[in-house]
Amino acid sequence: MFSVAPGVLSDAGVKPQMTVAIAQVDETDPEAIDRVKAQLGRIPGVVAFELGAITQMLEDMINQLKAIPTLVAWLALVAGTAIIANTVALAAQERRRQIGVMKALGLKGWRVLAMLLVENGLVGFLAGGIGAVVGFVATVMIVLTTQSPQEIRHAVNFGVMGWLIVLAIGVSLGAAALSAWSAAAEKPMNVLRYE
Repeated sequence: MFSVAPGVLSDAGVKPQMTVAIAQVDETDPEAIDRVKAQLGRIPGVVAFELGAITQMLEDMINQLKAIPTLVAWLALVAGTAIIANTVALAAQERRRQIGVMKALGLKGWRVLAMLLVENGLVGFLAGGIGAVVGFVATVMIVLTTQSPQEIRHAVNFGVMGWLIVLAIGVSLGAAALSAWSAAAEKPMNVLRYE
């Protein structure tokens, strides 16, 4: 951008297509800002805007970008839940033959189901614990690389970590109960015949 005095280039046939004027107005008086914008808006071809509005718009855009990590965390939680449920359900379906053998040896269906629930509850606990530890380490590393490492106590929330571990256990137990319920309720000969 070049600043040239008015009339210097008009002899050479150069005419400005756009001129920019900056008016500094007392910011403490909002009515003065509105009056200046209204007066400038009456001039044909003049567009008047407040620099504070542009600053606010940029701040709003930055705040929206700050929500992206939260969105990614929720998507990871949903994906992790689906992966845990799928893994537990497949493991229980593959063990239908073992369930049939245990029932043929005299174990009751509820006892077999209880064994599977304890086993898959431990798997859920380990999965949730590993996820919480990885999330904790990643959060600490990210906060320590920022300009304000003293914010680490606000960034780490142990209550949320505990609830996520409980959620992982609940998902594992639910998936195990749904997939093993039918096998535990079936007669041993039916399970063993089709395997």
